[in-house]
Amino acid sequence: EQDTAMLLHIAERGGDFFGGRLAQIACPVLLTASTADSVLYEVGPAQLAMAAAIPDSRLFLATQGDHPLMWSNAAEFRRVADAFLAQWVSEEKEEE
Repeated sequence: EQDTAMLLHIAERGGDFFGGRLAQIACPVLLTASTADSVLYEVGPAQLAMAAAIPDSRLFLATQGDHPLMWSNAAEFRRVADAFLAQWVSEEKEEE
């Protein structure tokens, strides 16, 4: 019943799961997904919209894997996540 109530609440807000708060995220964000995701509908456009709403975000869409990418294509996810974290740590050190 709680899942149904949550989904109805999201639908009442026009389908905005995040309540318009993505722009408030104040740290770098890596979004990852697979274009072959069998759970999320139209994952590419949805992830692009989320990335556009988050000020300092990066998006990686894999062509292989399923849902979630970090389990279904662990090697690719790890490569991308490691590069993202290395870049973020490097930028932090430059600011010091």
